[in-house]
This record gives sequence, C-alpha cells and structure tokens, in this order.
Amino acid sequence: MNSRKKGFSLVTVLFLIVGISITLGGVAFNFVTEGKLFKKNIDQNNSFYSAEIGLENAKAWIKNNTDNNTLPTNTAKIDSSQGAPQYCLKGYGIDELDVIKTEKKDISSIINTNKLTNYSYEYFIENITNQYNYNDSSSLIYYTMYYQDVVVVLDKFTGKNAGPSFPTMDITSDGKKYEITGWKGEFYPDYIINNIAVEGDKIFILVMGYGVSKESPAPYMLVLDRVTFKNIDDGSVPKVTIRGKEYSGYLLPTAYDATQGVGKMLYIDGEYLYYLAGKVSGNRFDHLIGVVKKLTGELAPSPFLTKTWRKSFYPYQEVDISYIRVPFERYMQNDAQISLNGSKIYLKKERLN
Repeated sequence: MNSRKKGFSLVTVLFLIVGISITLGGVAFNFVTEGKLFKKNIDQNNSFYSAEIGLENAKAWIKNNTDNNTLPTNTAKIDSSQGAPQYCLKGYGIDELDVIKTEKKDISSIINTNKLTNYSYEYFIENITNQYNYNDSSSLIYYTMYYQDVVVVLDKFTGKNAGPSFPTMDITSDGKKYEITGWKGEFYPDYIINNIAVEGDKIFILVMGYGVSKESPAPYMLVLDRVTFKNIDDGSVPKVTIRGKEYSGYLLPTAYDATQGVGKMLYIDGEYLYYLAGKVSGNRFDHLIGVVKKLTGELAPSPFLTKTWRKSFYPYQEVDISYIRVPFERYMQNDAQISLNGSKIYLKKERLN
C-alpha cells in the first residue's frame, strides 16, 4: 500500500515538474518574442525617423540652393555598385543616377545619443524637371477661351494645373472663381486671341483686333516663352506694342478685307509660319496664305512668291506679302485648317458656306 502511494506521488511530482517546465518555457518564449518585436518596432521607428531627417535635410538643401526656381546644373554620377553602400539605390533597383547633391550622415552626429549609433540616412537629389509635366509640352494642353485674351495650360492627363513654373490667373465660371495656370493678356476687349501654336520652348499667339478696336485690325503674332509667358529678350524676336504694352512679336502683313479674310488658321513648319493673310481684292473666293519667318516675321524668300497687295481703300494702302494663293469658299476662314507634308500643303474645311 505504501509503495503504491509513493509511486503515485512520484508520478504526480513528475507531472507538476513537466507542467511547470512547459509553463516557464512558454513564458520565456513569449518574453523573448515580445522582446524581439519590441526591438523590431524600435528599429522600424528609428529607421523611419532617420529617413524623415534625411528628407527634411534634402528639402532644406533644395530650398537654400534654388535660385529663381532654377536648380544647380553640376551633376555627379552615382553607381550603386561602387563606393558607399547606397542602400537607397539598391532597394529601388536603380543602378546609377546623375545627381546634383548626395549626402550620407549618421544620426548620432545630429542627435547626441549612443542609442542611435547604428542609424543613418542617405539621400540623392536628381534634376528631373525636363521629364516633368510642366516642362514637357507633350504632357500639357494649351487652349484659348472664346473671344478672350486668355491662354490656359493644364496637365492633359489629369486636367489639373500645369505646375509651379507657370503663372496663375483667376477666372470665373458659373459664378465660381478658380485659380488656374495660364496667361492673360492686357488687350481685351480691343483685341482677342484667335489661335496659338506651341513649338519647342516658345508659344506663338495670334492676336486679332476685335470689333470695338479703332486701331488696325491686322493681326499680331506674339512670340513668348511657353512656360513663363515672358517676352523673348535675346534679340531673336522683334517687339510690338499693343495698347501701350510691349510684347515680343511682330505684325502679320494682310491683304484687302482682313477682317473677313484673316481667321484662326495658323501652322508652323520648320522656320516658317503659315497664316491666312486675307481675301484677294476683286475675287470672291481666292485667299492668300501668308508665309513669314516664324521668329522675326520677315517675308519668306524664294521659292515663295512675294507681291504687293492692296491692304485698304480708305485710306489707300499697299503691303508686301509672301504668299500661296488658294481658292476658298466665302467666309470659310473661321474653321479652315492648314497642314503640311513635305512639299505639299493641305487645306481642310469642315463646313462650306
């Protein structure tokens, strides 16, 4: 009987020992796991805030080294396989960058503590403005507003404003005021914008006299910077004055009945600008497509034809025009279009009157 009790007690003690061991093992495992999670959480937080410090330092450098929205042009090539670890580049699968600024710094040198000795940041600043929408005209849409002196520029994919390099203006639509990127002239209502063309870093703006204007209705061609809409002041474009303000551009020569014969037609091909130059005097249908050098407004040389045409009867005036004479329906100028392909010129009219 006693031997049975002793055996039962031994088994009970063994079960207790095993149970206590399992419990202590579980507690130890949880303790170790929680410790690891805690350390991982600290590592993640410290890494995040290290990256934030690097980002803020990079932004501060850009702010302090930007002159009139222009970044420095000197670059250095960074290869992720050489030199410093450059974990940032490797993490994003980037092999090399042409950077204008890079910096790697230990956080402990910024915050004086031994707890951050294993943390650092590294940033790279690359000038990608030429790839961004407000510098790439192929990613923008330029358009004019009906019978106004306004050019609007928007991102053609999103419809949002083009970017910080463009000027802004306030417009009112349906009783609401909006701030949009673009340009507003200072010549309405005497003059309005009839058409625009964008080529390279310039925008060509066709400005026509409106009905209330007492000045010459002959059209002006303004040539401005397509981003800032400022004058071209390098001497390549002459100057004209509209309502007391000077613009880079020129006066387009037009023939008789310019108010009916000059419309929205505008096309640039190479160094030449094509436009509808007016109706031929004494002919019901024939019109002239004028051709000038796009930057200066000078008459186009041979093989283009150049002739003196009657500009007005009262007072009698004449003007030299380099031109192509084409048959058009009466009053077709409002929706006519020009396109060129090699040595051929194509005219398109959606609606005949």
